Amino acid sequence: MASTVRRKLQKTGDVSVSVTLPKSWLNKVFLKPGDEVQITLNENGDLVLSPVHTGQEHYEISWKKEKVIDVTSVSGELLIQKIIAVYLAGYSFIRLQSKKSFPKSKVRQIEQLTTRFIGLELVEHSASEIVLQDLSSPREVEFLRFVKRMNKVVAEMIHGTIQGFFQGSRESLDGVLFQEPMVDKLYFLLSRQLRSFLYDLTLQRSFEHGLNTIIDFERVIKRLEGAADHCTRFCKAELYSLKRNEVP
Repeated sequence: MASTVRRKLQKTGDVSVSVTLPKSWLNKVFLKPGDEVQITLNENGDLVLSPVHTGQEHYEISWKKEKVIDVTSVSGELLIQKIIAVYLAGYSFIRLQSKKSFPKSKVRQIEQLTTRFIGLELVEHSASEIVLQDLSSPREVEFLRFVKRMNKVVAEMIHGTIQGFFQGSRESLDGVLFQEPMVDKLYFLLSRQLRSFLYDLTLQRSFEHGLNTIIDFERVIKRLEGAADHCTRFCKAELYSLKRNEVP
């Protein structure tokens, strides 16, 4: 969520003025006295202040964030939604802690959930803690290639849905259901990347995506994911109908 602060301009010389920066922002972007910042003048006259980082140190620190979740009394769909929310927020490490030993059913549920994401792996497991780590990197992901891949899979699902309906092809309908998990994986990955672009101006410059383009991408992948969901629901209903109409 965006926040606004006000600062008074202070005279620092005969013709110069300066302004102090919020400490919370400095901590968030890992800046200290002596570091450089970049000032961009927009066409509307606004100034955009962003950090200037050199080398890999900032990237390694900023993406080694972790989130601890107490899941002692959390299970089922609520557990899934909590993990998804933290993953989309950009955390690299997710520590699931419990005051009781993890039952096998909950461990299996978490293991199965990781298969829905690209790069999310269960890396540590003890009686009271499970650690998930995201092994994908926003600087390593070929963003446009994954968008095109998602578009291609959804187009194949639409074609399979139409073919399955008009030809009564179980193979086509089953093929659509087989492809649906891949669309989910790509959607979660791309959503996470888009959020990282919005939160980190250095990533925006690295990927050469402006804010308007990022918003457009978000709309595109959301509609692709919605189209895939419609295909999945239709194919499940059609398969159920075909099964009911079978002669005993």
